[in-house]
Amino acid sequence: MNIATASAVIQLLSLPATGDDGVHGKITTICKEAAYYAHLAQEESIKAAIAAKVSSEYDEVKKVWQLKAEQTPPGETKSFLTALVAYASFQSAQRLKQEDIAARKAAEFATVAGIRSGALTGWEHSSELLEATLKAPATAARSATVCTVEYTGATAECTSCNYMDPQTISDQHAELNWWTTTKLHFSSTAALKALPSALKAKATTATDGTVLNGQAGQKCTTSNNDVNEVTPAIEITSAKTVTAAPTEIMEETDGAKQCKTKHRENEREPMQDKLNRLLCETQQALQRIPPALSSTSASKLKADNIMLEAANNLIMGDAAVEDPTSGTGKEKVAKRIEELIGDDSKFKNNFIDNLKKERVTFKKAGKTSEEKSLEDIAKSDDFGIALSYFERQSMLAVADAAKKHSNRKSLKPKKPATPRVKMNANPHASWLTKKVAKRSAN
Repeated sequence: MNIATASAVIQLLSLPATGDDGVHGKITTICKEAAYYAHLAQEESIKAAIAAKVSSEYDEVKKVWQLKAEQTPPGETKSFLTALVAYASFQSAQRLKQEDIAARKAAEFATVAGIRSGALTGWEHSSELLEATLKAPATAARSATVCTVEYTGATAECTSCNYMDPQTISDQHAELNWWTTTKLHFSSTAALKALPSALKAKATTATDGTVLNGQAGQKCTTSNNDVNEVTPAIEITSAKTVTAAPTEIMEETDGAKQCKTKHRENEREPMQDKLNRLLCETQQALQRIPPALSSTSASKLKADNIMLEAANNLIMGDAAVEDPTSGTGKEKVAKRIEELIGDDSKFKNNFIDNLKKERVTFKKAGKTSEEKSLEDIAKSDDFGIALSYFERQSMLAVADAAKKHSNRKSLKPKKPATPRVKMNANPHASWLTKKVAKRSAN
């Protein structure tokens, strides 16, 4: 899917659900209901493709932050970028997990919706097959007074439902948003069963004045009481109009609406219940997928426990709090995150768009690479090489700074040593020595 197509589909899926009733009101035939479910199966595939594209973008932003963090000198900016990487790593893992759940639900739902569409199309096509069979009877076989006509199954293309191509289906349902709708159109089996049931068998006598004046079982009697066994000519009239009302896909339990409960394993789940449940579960699974990193804001980061923990460990330093996820501790760390981001409206521009455009070089196979943007490196197979190169440069810079600091300390002039006064153990020793010396002189 190219970017233009993805963008168009995203716009389609973001439409409000105001057109639901209008779409449901247009489903007046079996064919249109079949197209309704074919469109549903089609949309599931498109939604999965878009989710995969967003995951790719998610991974690229994380890699750009990693590259920039390794290039940045030690300090709060580097620490903040490293915290963003930790946040992105967790969000990416959560996204992959939720996407997998949503993809499985979407696949199951698409399968059931496809079965439903096929069943409806088959129901309508069965009338075409029956009509084709009745229009081509074999030559009658006569034995004495018995006339028999045999009908054998005939083939026929499914032509009555003539707008099942993907584009026409999309046009018919363009105003319906499957991801916000709360109703699902479903014609019951009883309603469908009544549609092609108008079969009429007619036995007509020759035009010789003989009339039918009675019947015995499936045989008709003439006025002379002879019984003529005739295989009647069969006519079929097949109604195709449906008038089902859409049903709620959720049920109310204890005052709150939720997806309908799945039937027990040993219980057969009716098709309508299964479709309602799967649509609801798929909608909720898609809603649980974390949004793209490009929509990250200060308010989201301040409320995210992973970001709060990372910021407390990497940014707060001596001001680190005991619990950064609640109370005053959360307030302090959240405030620091807000200060580092600055103008929240410029977060995407400053920390995503501009960083993607930064151009750098790195060494590969002993040679300096051509200048590339961080975004291009994040998308390429050279990401690991570039990241390890910048990590090495960062470690060398730290080691060099430590060495210079050590050298400056060793070259610093030393202060003159203060003379030490030797003290005698006996405080009276000096006086005693002088006195002895004086006596000796005498």
